[in-house]
Amino acid sequence: MLSAFSVEHCPPSWWNTVRHQRGIVSAIAWNTQVDESGLDVERAVQAAPEARLVHVTPAHQAPTGAVLALPRRQHLLDWASATGAWVFEDDYDSEYRYAGRPIPALHGLDVHGQVLHVASFGKTMFPGLRLGYLVLPTRLVERFAAARANVDRFPSVLHQAAMAGFLSDGHYARHLRRMRLLYASRYEALRESLHQHASDLIELPAVPAGLETVVWLPDGLDDSAAANRLAEKGIRVEPISKSRVHRAGRPGLVLGFAAWDPSAMDKAVKVMSGLLRAML
Repeated sequence: MLSAFSVEHCPPSWWNTVRHQRGIVSAIAWNTQVDESGLDVERAVQAAPEARLVHVTPAHQAPTGAVLALPRRQHLLDWASATGAWVFEDDYDSEYRYAGRPIPALHGLDVHGQVLHVASFGKTMFPGLRLGYLVLPTRLVERFAAARANVDRFPSVLHQAAMAGFLSDGHYARHLRRMRLLYASRYEALRESLHQHASDLIELPAVPAGLETVVWLPDGLDDSAAANRLAEKGIRVEPISKSRVHRAGRPGLVLGFAAWDPSAMDKAVKVMSGLLRAML
């Protein structure tokens, strides 16, 4: 059983779920700060020096999109090695990075076996596949296999075999390359539309990655009210305030772009721009 653990700044719904899983994990949880360089490791260590596990999404923090900077990755690994704590690396959206060189996964930098690397095929393939995987230190494999058997004794062998063949034959790598090109073009279309119609209203972070992005709004604008008004017009976005345990902070909207045709996206941005201007 864990005695304490720390997680990145996360949505209240997830946070409340974590805090109340006392039957599974006996723990005190700390919700730690995220900035443009990802998890603030120094603040996290100071806030929870006795933490036994840290949950982190270094490749693409949700919902800000921040990538955990390399010095912070090393700091986190050094702390885990020194204290014997575990780092739970949620490899969220790492496959979809559209600019710059990839940053190595925490697991690839870990020389002491303190990282538990978890990922899913739910976004790169399709959610109904319901397949994920864990990359574990050898000494933990037997324990995790036993725990997995107690949770679900019958994962789909057919789905696993099909996915394994898809991987080994090189189809998955080709599929990812095609999807990266497609989603990169749609991200660029969103960026151009925002620049054309709302450059004086919003700030788009320079994080071309993932399947959605956050846009920051002018101070004082109610992002929840903006999201509700957009929903009335058939445009669904998420207010950034919904992802905070404490609602105070800079307003923003999380915009999905991966499933949008560029022309439809441009129309939606025009509507959003007019609505935001009317709210100022």
